Amino acid sequence: MYKLVIVEDEKDVRSRLVGMIGKSSGKFQVISEYETGIDAYDGIVFDNPDLIITDIKIPYINGIDLAKEVRFVKMLTSLRMEKAKALLTDSSLKIIDVAEQLGYSDSYYFSHCFKKYTGVSPKEFKNL
Repeated sequence: MYKLVIVEDEKDVRSRLVGMIGKSSGKFQVISEYETGIDAYDGIVFDNPDLIITDIKIPYINGIDLAKEVRFVKMLTSLRMEKAKALLTDSSLKIIDVAEQLGYSDSYYFSHCFKKYTGVSPKEFKNL
């Protein structure tokens, strides 16, 4: 099943979209709905959906700019996580050191992001 996010500032349109998708073939699950681009940005980065349906004209950040920002963050995260995998193979480096080298000031957040990206924690990865 594909995870889907809807970004639409008009509640009735958003509700109709959710209803239509719910009645579809069952291949999509609406995991989040957002009214503004700012709210959507934070949620999308956290939820990591497979598909985003967004209105172009939404408050604070338009749908096109939202898509560009999300794409940039996903690309940056991917680069950071691939570098993390390489650094974690060095047994002399602690996880906190790897996190700091990649620009994460919070090693717990780094661990959360790493596990979300790879499916295993940094500690489990080091032990592979």
